Amino acid sequence: MAYQATRPRISPENVSFAPGPGVAVELQKHLDDRTLPERDRRFAEDLLRAYRNGGCTGPQWDWIGKLCARAQAAIQAKAGPAPQATLDNVSGIIDLVERARDKLNFPKLRFDVAFEGRYTTIKLNVAGAKARVPGSLTVVAEPEGQESHWIGRILRDGRIQVSKPYHSPAWMQAFTATLHALSADPIKFATAYGRRTGNCIFCDIELSDERSKHVGYGRKCAKNYNLPWGDRPTTPEF
Repeated sequence: MAYQATRPRISPENVSFAPGPGVAVELQKHLDDRTLPERDRRFAEDLLRAYRNGGCTGPQWDWIGKLCARAQAAIQAKAGPAPQATLDNVSGIIDLVERARDKLNFPKLRFDVAFEGRYTTIKLNVAGAKARVPGSLTVVAEPEGQESHWIGRILRDGRIQVSKPYHSPAWMQAFTATLHALSADPIKFATAYGRRTGNCIFCDIELSDERSKHVGYGRKCAKNYNLPWGDRPTTPEF
């Protein structure tokens, strides 16, 4: 069979990738995991053989990127329905954020979720009137060294909706556990977060005053969110 006969009949996709060993390794992994659609496997094997035997041409690198994109699309298509999760007291979180509505244009909470040995910073704010779901809590991830991106939303009835990349049951378990702790007692959570990280949950600024470290948030944010501030710790805090 001629080489051209093995080329799958797919239209070129608009794929952004960096030609090199990384994308070749990714394509090999899709072959090994059988996540690449069956009709593309023969062509992928030919491309990887060319890579191992001296390197790929520009068009071959283009096809490697396209096949990786097709494999990722196949994985997402099999992801199944979004996991279901709800919060019992989402109103407590919304009330805490909304305390500063008359003082700040965009009041928000910023905290982290522990997952697979690392922390992912999460930002919550109440969606405005022009948003797709006004009044819901918008959830944004701010990974270290990466651009922030939308994860999903928390509806007023407590339902949690997340985008496909976050449908992992393990991630949802870690995420909802953190949200349950926040919703159970938002002010207690804010204090614990500030004491643990040394940063304010509202503005993310490092806490320096011992009174701020004691309550877990700064003097200005305490005023904005109508929270108690000023007591000094009676015993050393570690």
